[in-house]
Amino acid sequence: MTEIFHTNINSFYTIAEDAYRNMLAIQTRNRKPNSDKNGYIITFDPNHESLQNALVSIVFTCIFIEALTHQGITKRYNIQTFKKLQNTLLENKLEMIGITDSEAIEMTSQLRKVRNQIVHEKAYFDNGEIKIAEQEAKNAYLLRQKIKTFFEN
Repeated sequence: MTEIFHTNINSFYTIAEDAYRNMLAIQTRNRKPNSDKNGYIITFDPNHESLQNALVSIVFTCIFIEALTHQGITKRYNIQTFKKLQNTLLENKLEMIGITDSEAIEMTSQLRKVRNQIVHEKAYFDNGEIKIAEQEAKNAYLLRQKIKTFFEN
């Protein structure tokens, strides 16, 4: 990724990307063709490596976006403005740095909610939803790609 600002942003992005790629490699490794070639048999992941990498990808995507918005807001406005917005929703901070694409904003909202459920697990009770970390990691990956395009143009 092209250097956006001189910070750890690129490291956070790379950690999220590497974890996602590791997750995909683990899923591929644990998936064998069925004997009749119709479908696959998924083998057990005893150490939950796929899950662990998915969680890292999700959380570091949020860290990447937080760092990106911090740098963008302080550069576009100033540090005092950012401090006033510290508890503002992540998707609103993205809008402040010029990322107003409705799909990116919706994806960020979903990612923020998933991240909160991961990081603050004890605060969430069964709400009738089942989330699959690997699917949420894929959504985080797609969001990273979308955000990246805003800085490549």
